Amino acid sequence: MKRVWPLLLACLGLAWPGGGRAQMESLFRPSDAEHRAITGWDQRYPGVPGWVPDNIWQQTFNRKYLKLAPGERYTLAEIQGPGILSRIFFAVPVRFPENNLRALVLRIYWDGEDNPSVLAPLGDFFGAPFGRYRDYDAMPMSMQGGGMVCRFPMPFRHRARIELENGWPDKSAGVFFGIGWYQAPDLPDDALYFHAHWRRVNPTIKGEPYLVEEMIGRGNYVGLQLFLQNRSRFVGKGLFRLMQPEGFGLGNLEGWEEIEVDGDLVQHGTGTEEYFNAGAYFVHTPYSGIFEGVRMRSYFTGRLSAYRFQVLDPIPFQENFRMIWHHGPLDAIRGDYASIAYWYQTEPHAELTLPDRPGRLPSGTAAHSAQALLLAPLVYGNKLANALLFKD
Repeated sequence: MKRVWPLLLACLGLAWPGGGRAQMESLFRPSDAEHRAITGWDQRYPGVPGWVPDNIWQQTFNRKYLKLAPGERYTLAEIQGPGILSRIFFAVPVRFPENNLRALVLRIYWDGEDNPSVLAPLGDFFGAPFGRYRDYDAMPMSMQGGGMVCRFPMPFRHRARIELENGWPDKSAGVFFGIGWYQAPDLPDDALYFHAHWRRVNPTIKGEPYLVEEMIGRGNYVGLQLFLQNRSRFVGKGLFRLMQPEGFGLGNLEGWEEIEVDGDLVQHGTGTEEYFNAGAYFVHTPYSGIFEGVRMRSYFTGRLSAYRFQVLDPIPFQENFRMIWHHGPLDAIRGDYASIAYWYQTEPHAELTLPDRPGRLPSGTAAHSAQALLLAPLVYGNKLANALLFKD
C-alpha cells in the first residue's frame, strides 16, 4: 500500500497533539507516494495579440497565464481518485478594480456531486478582506508576495473537479494557478470531505444574529474567516453611548459567537476578540499567527478582518452544527457581515448558495469615515488609551 497519509500531514506541518515530531521525522523516510500537479501551463494558449510583438517571451507568458472571458466558468482541473489535494494556489496579477477578488468565484466538487462542497469568492476563500489583498502567514492558508495558497488536505474517492468563474459581465480576468495532489489508494474508509462556504448579510437585522454556517451530517468544524463592517450611526448619541454600545464605531466587536452541536449549546462566547484569542478590540494590529490573526481593524473605516483555524482544537459534530454571531449587544449594531467557514463532513451536505456579483461587492466606508473624523479626538484617544493600557 502506498502510505500517503502520514507523509501529507508531515508536509503540511500539521502538529496534531502528540504526533507533530513523528510526522516531521517521516520527511526523511522513503515513500511510495505519487505526487502530481496541474498548473496554468498550456491550459489555454490564446496566441499573441496582433498589437504585441510575437516573440518567445510573450509566447511563454501567454502559455502560463489563464485568461477568462467575461462571465466564463472554466474547469481548472478534473482529477481521478482516490487522492488528496495538498495545495491550491492562485495569483491574480491584476487586482483592479479592488473588487476583482470578490468577482471571481471558486467551486470544488467531490465525486460527481451536483452542488459544490467549496463555494466562495476566490479572494475570500483565502482570506482577502473586502476584496483587498493583505499579506498574512498561517499554517493552513496564507497570502504572501502576491500569491494565495491553501494547504488544507482534501481527500476524495472518485473524482475532484475545480472550477473558476469570472463574475464580471464585461471584463476579462486572468490568473496564475497551481493544484497539487497525492494519489491515495490507501485513503481511509472514514475520510471526510473538505467544505468551505461564504455567507453574507448586508445589512444585518436588528435583534437577529448573523448566521455563520449551518451544517448537516457528521464532521469536524476547523475554522473561520470573519469580515465585518460597521454601518450604524454612532455620532450624536452622547458620550456614554458612544463608548458603549457603539464602541467608538466598532461596537460590533461586543457581539459574540454561539455554537450548537447536535442541538446542544456547547460554546457561548463573550466578544468577537475573545473567539480569535485576542482582547481589547484587537489592540496592536495587524498581526499574523499560525492559527489566528487580524489583517485589518480600523476605527476610520469600521472594518475588521480576522481568522482562526481550529487545527489543534476542531469541533466534532455527529448530526449537525450551527454557528451564529451577534452584531453588538442585543444585535443592536447595524453592520455588513460576511464570513467563510471551513469544515470536514460526510456527504451529502446541505445545499450551498452564493449571492450574485453585485451582492458580493463590499459596502462603502465614506459614511463611517466621516463620523470618525468628526469624533477623531475621542475615537483615536480611546485607541491610544487601549494601546497604552496594553503596552509591553
